[in-house]
Amino acid sequence: MKENFPEEKIKKEFEKLSEETSQEDIEKAVKKTDEVYRKVADSSILSREFAKVRLLGMLLKDYWNGVYTELPSKTLVAIAIVFIYILNPIDLIPDFIPILGQMDDVAMLLFVWKLISEDVRDYSLWKAENVEEESIRTLITEAFGDDILSGSV
Repeated sequence: MKENFPEEKIKKEFEKLSEETSQEDIEKAVKKTDEVYRKVADSSILSREFAKVRLLGMLLKDYWNGVYTELPSKTLVAIAIVFIYILNPIDLIPDFIPILGQMDDVAMLLFVWKLISEDVRDYSLWKAENVEEESIRTLITEAFGDDILSGSV
């Protein structure tokens, strides 16, 4: 049976990066969150996933600043990996290759999203309960593609 080549490559890359990610890498991801937002917003391909990236950045910062503490370390590492991966111009497919260069960034983002979506969902419900801004609710709905908040707040 033929394996799904891109998904397997992304999974192997993620596993390798998971073993190498340090506390300094996590701090770097926190500090470069705005840079990640800019790169994603400026990309015709990545911008389709901006809500997910924005929500992951909020989660990362809220955890780092001690505002939200219910986060497994594997989720923290996964978010740091995807942020550093997005910023790295030389990854599985270098970013200077038109279109394809950002497809692996999207693939890594969606792989991580799937891996940690339950933790992100828990955070989103918490965030919606603790921040009374309609823009937060809109972002959460856009990131998940459905209204996970109906009946919860």
